[in-house]
Amino acid sequence: MVVPVIRPLLRLAARNRHGDEVLLARPLPGSIDPWGDLAVLRDTPWGPLIPEVSGEVMSLAVHGYLEPLRAAGLRDPRACLRALDPPVMRCAQQYSCVAHNPRHCLPCLKVPDCYDPPGLSEGANLAARDVTLCWREGRYVVVVVGEEFVPGQ
Repeated sequence: MVVPVIRPLLRLAARNRHGDEVLLARPLPGSIDPWGDLAVLRDTPWGPLIPEVSGEVMSLAVHGYLEPLRAAGLRDPRACLRALDPPVMRCAQQYSCVAHNPRHCLPCLKVPDCYDPPGLSEGANLAARDVTLCWREGRYVVVVVGEEFVPGQ
């Protein structure tokens, strides 16, 4: 059995000079498809909850200008967890896990690290878990489409 290799999402914090901070996560750059390892989630309940932002918007955010990112219509990570319909998305291991907790083993703010999303292939399962855990951390998960830049070059 071949286990798919899923690269973790790149986690970063974008801050402006006033101290405002936005926690972000994105697929690692370098893939032909901007969705990278998250491409397997496009046709799952997770896919529509992951917005695409332009490379320019991401570059501005990383360099402290957060307004274009906020204007991109990002959905609050807690709302993303609720949008997954938590009762339907109970952990796939709910009947075999000795640590299963019916109140936490679903997409919520207390979802455990071992959460196993139901009904997905193994690759999609790992990607969905990573996205769910990012939302738990309060991170906006985005896909960056298009070239990014470094201001001043």
